[in-house]
Amino acid sequence: KTEEELAQQEAERIAKLYLTGADVERGIYQAKGMDFDDIVKLVENVIANDSEAIQLDVKALKIELKANNFYRGNPYVSAVGSLLGFTSEQLDKFFETGDYKTLVDEVTL
Repeated sequence: KTEEELAQQEAERIAKLYLTGADVERGIYQAKGMDFDDIVKLVENVIANDSEAIQLDVKALKIELKANNFYRGNPYVSAVGSLLGFTSEQLDKFFETGDYKTLVDEVTL
């Protein structure tokens, strides 16, 4: 397989990774001290202050947050993750391991 095919295969594998809603909410709480209600408020505040900053439908987000499973490939995961300051790599690792520590920036002295 070519490098391009392998990269596409890996992207598809990562998109299918999933965690339960409780795993995701717990991980965000452990990393940022926020639960899903806090995230909805954050998104509402961002939209109220700069409607161009984020293109998320708050009602649709509330529905997404009720899901039993969260898939890494879901665009809401990337959008909210970015809003919370998580990199794509951190989110990939979190969905691969389920370990919230992957969401916490390493402090280097």
